[in-house]
Amino acid sequence: MPMELLKRLCSVRSGAQICDYDDIEKLSVLQAAGLVEAEIPLMVDCGASRRFAGCAIFVRVPEKGLRAAGEVLAV
Repeated sequence: MPMELLKRLCSVRSGAQICDYDDIEKLSVLQAAGLVEAEIPLMVDCGASRRFAGCAIFVRVPEKGLRAAGEVLAV
C-alpha cells in the first residue's frame, strides 16, 4: 500500500535509492499525488513485460505528505 511506504519515507534521508519494483510503483503514485518528491526512472519494454530502467531516488516528503502520513498514523 502506498501509504505504508509514505510512513516509512518520513524517516528516510534524502538521496536514498529505492530499487524494489513494487516500491518504485508506489513511490510514483505518491509523487503523482504530491505526497513525495522523487526521481522516478523511466519504464523500459522488455518484450512481454515492463520494468524500471534503474532505481528511484527519494528526495523528500513535503508538508502535504507529512500531514497525510500523520493522518495514517493517527488511525
